[in-house]
Amino acid sequence: MNKVLKHWSFLPTALVLFFWVAFMLLSRYPVRVDLTSDHRFTLGDKTSRLLSSLDAPLEIRIYLGENRKEVPLPPAYRQLNSEVEILMDNFRKHAPQGVSVTQVNLEESLTEKEALNAARKFPILHSTERGAERVISQVYPYAAIGYKGQQVVIDLTSSQAVSSDEDVAGSLANMEHRFYQGIAKLLRPSIPRIAIASGHGELSSGDGNTDLDDLGDLLGADAFFALDTLFIDNDKPTVIPESIDLLIIAQPKSPAFSDIALKSIDDFVMNGGNLMMFLDPCFLQPENRFKEFVLGIELGIEPLLSSYGLRLNKHLVQNFTCVRQELPTGGSLDGLSLEQTRQPELKELLWPFFGLFDADPSHPTGQLDAPILGRYASTFDLKHRRPGTEYTPLLITSPYVNYFPEWNTISLAEYARDSFALSSFEGEQGVVGYLLEGEIPSHYDMMTKLNGVYRTSSSKVMLFADGDMVRGGLGEMGLNSTSEGQVRYGNRDFLRNCVEYILGEEDMIIQETTLRKDVYMDTECLSRTRSKWLWINFLIPLLSLLFMGGLVYYIRKQRAL
Repeated sequence: MNKVLKHWSFLPTALVLFFWVAFMLLSRYPVRVDLTSDHRFTLGDKTSRLLSSLDAPLEIRIYLGENRKEVPLPPAYRQLNSEVEILMDNFRKHAPQGVSVTQVNLEESLTEKEALNAARKFPILHSTERGAERVISQVYPYAAIGYKGQQVVIDLTSSQAVSSDEDVAGSLANMEHRFYQGIAKLLRPSIPRIAIASGHGELSSGDGNTDLDDLGDLLGADAFFALDTLFIDNDKPTVIPESIDLLIIAQPKSPAFSDIALKSIDDFVMNGGNLMMFLDPCFLQPENRFKEFVLGIELGIEPLLSSYGLRLNKHLVQNFTCVRQELPTGGSLDGLSLEQTRQPELKELLWPFFGLFDADPSHPTGQLDAPILGRYASTFDLKHRRPGTEYTPLLITSPYVNYFPEWNTISLAEYARDSFALSSFEGEQGVVGYLLEGEIPSHYDMMTKLNGVYRTSSSKVMLFADGDMVRGGLGEMGLNSTSEGQVRYGNRDFLRNCVEYILGEEDMIIQETTLRKDVYMDTECLSRTRSKWLWINFLIPLLSLLFMGGLVYYIRKQRAL
């Protein structure tokens, strides 16, 4: 018996030594086991193949926070930073030439900080309380990827989340794909060229005009695309270079497109160019401070649309699902006319002309988790299906709509009640955006009807009956603040997806619905399992300790006998 006890007396010491050695090894060489149902923390095959194809090292610089000793990162972004480091460890396993990762302190590298700001990569301000004082920290959630002397800067977050926790939660699912995008762009033999049309009152940027600054930021600031401006002449043919991969016409007004200008656009599409148009057939013109007049205009683009089989309706969509807008209400009278004396008071009210539209979730461009904000949008009618042309509705209204036709007056007083009856929206659901692909017919060959054979191309054409979709600043396309808090729109991601799709780079599209649903915490599931895991984490160490203590006590008692 004593020999047995003597043999077992070394067990507690051996177990303690074993756990100590295991702890030291794991702290130095951490092991991460991916137990998620979708293998979220395991590199996808697509990313693995891309990394394996590299014949030069990757240089990655992470920008998160400034001086983390003085102002530490907020907890959510510390988690993001740790996940980036884990992802980089996975990258090193698959990149044959290695991956170098540098954590950059922007307080010590002002040149890089200025370069980020120049590229419109601005910090996120985060407020934290430290005792009695409030500390504002600047978080730069970006990473620079360098390969063979070229570099792109990617966003590590969506920049559209209502809170930092939600932002980081959504970013974790898409992080691998964002790095994949950046690396894949660096490997392209050439950068796609996008031209933004001018000459017909289109939205523009520069010279103090910031209408398209966010579109430029979305497409060009990260060097993913090369942006040009192209003047389309009404008086003489414009030769649009074949090197232009995509022509964007954003909210033209006047002068209307001439037949010569339309011929230039038609020739471009027939030669393989892709076309994207954002059109407004109606505008609001103030009658006075309390009334708006719906003004319809001729864009000159209508004949081209007709050859595609579409009609652009001259009306404004009133969408039941809408956002708030500051409108003039209230005031007082001093005996004169209402229009002369009533002093308006601005108040945030539901404004059905600022509708929230749904992208088609079955199409790669529409796999988003946020609605699209439309402002004074119209709709298309599909009048004729051209043979060989495939029509895909990309953006649709809600099922509850009204249509406000041109040459009518909108009284702002009607919206002061700040509520609407669902039954009052009696219109049929409409299409705000179409994708045309397959065979795109030539407008001018259809006019001449040469032997009944029409010229066609395999180009892609995207048409949206809302010019304001691409107008304005970051807030209007992504995150916006209201009196009721912050709301998130999917405009930026949707437009980026549309550009990627039309250029044939579907691998670059972030499919947020499939990725983010699992990442945004399922609170119901969390509440059900929280107690279970708390008890497991508490009881296992406690029971192990009691077992070890009991075993030691038993051995000592037996030896004493």
